[in-house]
Amino acid sequence: MEHAKTIKIDGTELKVKGEREIDLAKLGGAWRIDPGRKVIAIHKVHGLQGPIDDAFLDPFLLVRPTGTPWNEAVNQQALRTLAHFQKQWGKYFRGHPFVKDDKDVTIADMSKYHVVLFGDPGSNKMMAKMMDKLPVQWTKDSVTLAGKSYPASENFPAMIFPNPLMYGKYVVLNTGLTIPDAEYNGDYGMPRWGDYAVVKVKDGADLPDLVTAGLFDEEWRIGK
Repeated sequence: MEHAKTIKIDGTELKVKGEREIDLAKLGGAWRIDPGRKVIAIHKVHGLQGPIDDAFLDPFLLVRPTGTPWNEAVNQQALRTLAHFQKQWGKYFRGHPFVKDDKDVTIADMSKYHVVLFGDPGSNKMMAKMMDKLPVQWTKDSVTLAGKSYPASENFPAMIFPNPLMYGKYVVLNTGLTIPDAEYNGDYGMPRWGDYAVVKVKDGADLPDLVTAGLFDEEWRIGK
């Protein structure tokens, strides 16, 4: 149903917006999109419970931005983080992660991989498609997460969340493993950022500075 534009039922054709589920109701003798339809609930379950580092225990796809960034400093920091992760993964795990440009990512890719998006909603078209379905408000001016706002000129979110475009897969924003570099030598390092974080550009550095971090609750919401 995700690609549906119209539905025909009892001879009536309805225009719809593609979703995983589309609810219909017969109102006044005519079929219509059910105005009372519920949003699909999501819960933390095995294999879809976070933290950020959990995405890297299964096949994942790194997604490079190709568009025009909202804030160049943030985009450059994201690209440095991407390059650093690729280098560390290759050095210690002796493999090279799959990488694609945002414009080349397909539904088939998302059904096979957790997608790891780098950049901002201006530079990364995949990120732009998902932003209104993620628990963060990100504009050209500010990043609002967990009830606090930060200037978007130098702050940006890093997080894991169920991919709103592909049930059963993760989307990760702007980070690889959150363990310190020294812990790449071990079997599995200790994640540092939980499910979400706000990080700050660190000029010239591979990795940004951590501003705040936390965990979503069992329904992938910010706890009160």
